[in-house]
Amino acid sequence: MKKQLKNKELIISYLKIEENNQKELLSEIEGTEKGYLLKIQNDFQMIRQVSENLSKQRKDSLMNLLKDNTKQQNLLEYLENFSKNKLQLTILQNPKVDYQLQEIDYANHTNNEQSLTLKPFTNNTKDTGDPSYIITFLRKRTNMEKIDLSYNILKKGDWSIVCQQLEQSSYPLKEVNFSNCDLTEKLCKPIEKLLHKCCHIELFDISNNNRLGNGIQRICNGLEKASDTLRDLNFSNCGLKWKNWEFFEIQTIKFGNLEVINLKKNKNIANGLFSFLNGFSSSATTLKEINLSNCNIAKTACPSLETFLGSCSNLEIIDLSYNTGMGKGLSAVIKSLEKSSKTLKKILISNCNLTEKNWKKIKTILMKFDKLETIDLSFNDKIENDLHICSGLSNSVSVIYEMFDVL
Repeated sequence: MKKQLKNKELIISYLKIEENNQKELLSEIEGTEKGYLLKIQNDFQMIRQVSENLSKQRKDSLMNLLKDNTKQQNLLEYLENFSKNKLQLTILQNPKVDYQLQEIDYANHTNNEQSLTLKPFTNNTKDTGDPSYIITFLRKRTNMEKIDLSYNILKKGDWSIVCQQLEQSSYPLKEVNFSNCDLTEKLCKPIEKLLHKCCHIELFDISNNNRLGNGIQRICNGLEKASDTLRDLNFSNCGLKWKNWEFFEIQTIKFGNLEVINLKKNKNIANGLFSFLNGFSSSATTLKEINLSNCNIAKTACPSLETFLGSCSNLEIIDLSYNTGMGKGLSAVIKSLEKSSKTLKKILISNCNLTEKNWKKIKTILMKFDKLETIDLSFNDKIENDLHICSGLSNSVSVIYEMFDVL
């Protein structure tokens, strides 16, 4: 009996200890709570400050319209887009707001996120996936300047929805990448509609979509509104054909400020090469890089290429690799680059079936290129002597930083 009573007293003493521990814990919780409440108040005060600062910037941009004559010409369009892109704070929908405010970087949780790259649904390009997460992302972003949907395979209806959502960012949109999306002629229709509303695009990449067919005409037509701003155009491996040349020439001649053109792996454009290139003649003084590798350019097409390259005065990179049928025409093409002799840095002519006789003519021409840094002569098996190639440039004022092995 005494032992049982003693045990009871012992248990009661430990209960009191536990009660005291609980009181201390509650006191600690209360102190922490007060600290977090103060932190939350400060956090939301910071959110208010971010909102006020961004609003001030937007108001200032409106007032600056009075000083910018170029924007006053399209004032209604600018104001309409300004109104559509009203300021929002996506932080308020962030689940972390409830308990983790101290970890949030407020400046990165506004609707000013201007770049979006979405990973593909699957590594199997024959499959399609659920595009809902793309659409969800786009609905929350209405002020994007860059969009990269490369390797995402979407159905026609899904492409239409995605393009509709992108129309919210049509005014600020500057870079668009739809490469490797298995696009077809029918899928180009919603893209054309989107592009019609984009007037500031600088880079457009639709490469490695070789089932476009006449859809390429829709793309060029859609890009017309961005003809003054477009700088980089990538149509590599797009299945371009000579029968597209007439429309292609009419549309692309409107692009007057291009700096980069990539037509790589369009093996069926050779017969209409003059018209394809003539379409870019308006950009002759601005072009810096041209890629015509693996385009099946034959000797008969070289005069057209000479004419076009002869009008370019600021080229830095020219890629003619894997055109094995140019023959003697290659040396004439290289000679036509002389107008860019003060700017040209890279000449890529790998696997062009180059002969010693043809190379002898080319190396003489290359002595006039002051800024040359790289020559790619690889896979030209008929040139056997590396030292002979280098000695051909020994009297040149060029500085060759890199010469690919030809053996």
